[in-house]
Amino acid sequence: AMASWNGGKVCKTIIDNMMNLRLLFWAARETHDMRFKHIAIAHADKMLETLIRKDGTAHHLCEFNSETGELIQFLGGQGYSADSQWSRGQAWAIYGFTRMYENTGDEKYLFAAQKCADNFIRQCKGKTPAWDFCAPEENGFTPDTSAGTCAASGIITMAKYTDNKDIYINAAKSVLVDIYENYK
Repeated sequence: AMASWNGGKVCKTIIDNMMNLRLLFWAARETHDMRFKHIAIAHADKMLETLIRKDGTAHHLCEFNSETGELIQFLGGQGYSADSQWSRGQAWAIYGFTRMYENTGDEKYLFAAQKCADNFIRQCKGKTPAWDFCAPEENGFTPDTSAGTCAASGIITMAKYTDNKDIYINAAKSVLVDIYENYK
């Protein structure tokens, strides 16, 4: 996994990095150095293995042993807790795995993007997402328009590769309309 922060024997990485992997594919094409492509794939595979849960939700932050690559622990970050579902991290997973599919054609990335999108859509119900889908209701609703717009972008891009194009596009549009009407 690519480190988000330097840490010696500990590598901390965040789901946010999925947004940046396209740059490594670009670098590989521009320089004809395929190491960049291999780094992107290795990182995405590690994130798929560790940060994406079976239900399509995404952890935000984790620590690996820098020498062995072994997962040490999940940490809280921007989300409510280490075990919660931060909506912006979920959006970055949708977008990032969609772009991984575009750059590799490997369907495991499209499947991951769809699982994350399906969960996001189920949580939002056509509305602006909460900042964290697991935050207690007594904390009140805190919208995250950035998560909504990023997820919608990833979902619309992902939709063109699926059999459920209209369902995904309509779900993304509903979120965008809600953001526009309520959070201008």
